[in-house]
Amino acid sequence: MGRRSKTALIFGKEARVLLRDRRLVFGVVMGSLVVFPVLMGLLGRMARPGDDGSGVQVVLYNADDLLRDVASQLPGVEVWDQEFPTDEARRGERVSAGRGAGRDWIRAGAGEGAALRVADALEGGLLERREQAVRTALEARGVDPGVLDPFRVERLETADAGQGSAGALAILIPYLAIILLVSNAVRATYIAVGEKEHNTLASLLVTSVPRRSIVLGKSLAVMTLSVTASVLLVLGMVIITKLGFAPVGLESDGTFSLGWVQSWQILVNLGTLALLISGLIMVIGTYARTQREAGFFTAPLLFLSIFLAIFSFSPGDFPLAAHAVPILGNALSMRGAILGDGRWVEVGLAGGVNLACFFLALRIAVGMYERETVLFRP
Repeated sequence: MGRRSKTALIFGKEARVLLRDRRLVFGVVMGSLVVFPVLMGLLGRMARPGDDGSGVQVVLYNADDLLRDVASQLPGVEVWDQEFPTDEARRGERVSAGRGAGRDWIRAGAGEGAALRVADALEGGLLERREQAVRTALEARGVDPGVLDPFRVERLETADAGQGSAGALAILIPYLAIILLVSNAVRATYIAVGEKEHNTLASLLVTSVPRRSIVLGKSLAVMTLSVTASVLLVLGMVIITKLGFAPVGLESDGTFSLGWVQSWQILVNLGTLALLISGLIMVIGTYARTQREAGFFTAPLLFLSIFLAIFSFSPGDFPLAAHAVPILGNALSMRGAILGDGRWVEVGLAGGVNLACFFLALRIAVGMYERETVLFRP
C-alpha cells in the first residue's frame, strides 16, 4: 500500500470519527447554512428605537414661524415648542433648535444616530426655505433666479447593479467565513490530541503507516470540516440575499450573484487557509497533553484570526504585499472576488503563503511524531 493510500486510510478513519459525531455535523450544517445567515439578516432588520426618526423629540426655543413650520413637517417627530427649557422637555430631548442673534441653531447628541438624521432633515428644510425666499425676492426684482445655479454638478454612479450590496457583503462574508473556518478547526482539535489523551495513539504508531501519512491524513480531516463550514456559510449568505432576508442595506434586489471565476477564487482562498489552520491545529494538538490544554493553546489563534479579519475592514487600497499576510490576505482576496475585481495574482499570493506555512507546520508536526518523548511528555 502506497503512502497516498495510507494517507487516505487515515483521512477516512478520522472523517468517520467526525461523521459519527452527529451533533457536530448537525451544528456545522445548520449553523453555517441556515442559522448564521438568517441571524445576520434578522439582526440587521431589527430597527433600533428611533432609527427611522420616529419618536424623536425636537424641542424648539424662541422659534419663529418658519422654524416651527419646518419642524412640524418632519415625519414621525414630536415637536415641543418652549420659550424656556423645562425639565419635562429635557428628559425627552434629543434634538434642540431655536433662533438667536439673527441665526437659527440646531443641536443633536453626537452619539444619537436617529437624532442626527432628524437634525440633518431639519437643516435641509431650513436651507430649502431660504433658497425659496431668495428666488422669490430675485423674481420680484426681475432677476433670473438661474444666477444662483451658474452650473450644475451631477454625480454618476459607476458601480454595476447590485454593486452596493456586493460591497457590504464583500466585508461581511469573508469575516464570517474566516471566523467559522477557524472556530470549526479548533472544535476538531481532538483529532490531533484525542488518541493521545485516550492512550490509543501507541497502537497506531506501531503500524506500518508512515508518520507523515498520519499527520497529513489527520490534517485533511480537520481541513474538510472547517472548509465545509465556510463554503456552506457563503452559500447560505447568497441564498438569503436572493430571498430578500439580507440585513438592511445589504439587499441585492436579485442582482447579486457569484460567477464561476468568483466562486473558484473564494474556494481557493478558503481551501488553502483551511490547510494552514489544520496544520497549526496538528502542531498544537501534537504538543498538547490533553484536549483542555490544546484549547488553551488554540485560543490565541482564534483571537488573532478575528483581529486580522476585522483589520481587512479598513477602507482604502491595500498593497499587494498585504495579501501575503495569512488570514488578512485571504479576507482581502475574497472581498475582491465578491466585488468581481479579484485578481488571480492576489489569490495566488495568499494561497501560496498558506501552502508554504502548511508544509512548514506539517514538517514540525511530523518531527514531533518521530519523537515519542514529545508525544508522551509528562
